[in-house]
Parts: sequence; C-alpha cells; structure tokens
Amino acid sequence: MVDVSSKPIQQRTAKAQGEIRMAKETLKLIRGDEIAKGNVLATARIAGIQAAKRTGELIPLCHPLPISHCEINFEFPTSGDRILIAATTRVMAQTGV
Repeated sequence: MVDVSSKPIQQRTAKAQGEIRMAKETLKLIRGDEIAKGNVLATARIAGIQAAKRTGELIPLCHPLPISHCEINFEFPTSGDRILIAATTRVMAQTGV
C-alpha cells in the first residue's frame, strides 16, 4: 500500500458514469415502479452507496476512506432502451476516491 502519511488532507472528488441497456418493456416497468420485487432504482442506489463505503475492503491496496458524500443519479434518455447512471463521491483525506 502506498504511504500517504506526508500528503495533506484535502477534499477529493470522484465521478463515474455508465449505462445499462435493456428491453424497452423492462425499462417501462422500472420507470413505473412495477417490478414485483420492489423499487429497482432505490435498491440500485442503496447498493451503490454501500459499495462505495466498502471500497477499501473490496479493492486490493486501497486505503480505507472516510466518505463524506455519495450521490447516485439515474437518467432516462429518449431512446427508451437504457438507464444512464452517474455517481459522485467526496472525501476529506490524504488520498482520493
């Protein structure tokens, strides 16, 4: 693991984005919160936040990070066959996210 003890504590921000493509019928069910097992987007948001909080455990040689902000947003392009996902995370630390 890299020694970061001499680095200053400062705000660091990471942003990531991606997309999930699916059948238009499936997307319609997700948007209408009509999936029998529950709200897909709420579950995905919570899972993403939990994963961000565990980054230091899940990625080898990653420092544990005191995450101060994690936001996950979903957008629905007019094509109607995908969900765009954007995540932003912030820390005040000697190493980044």
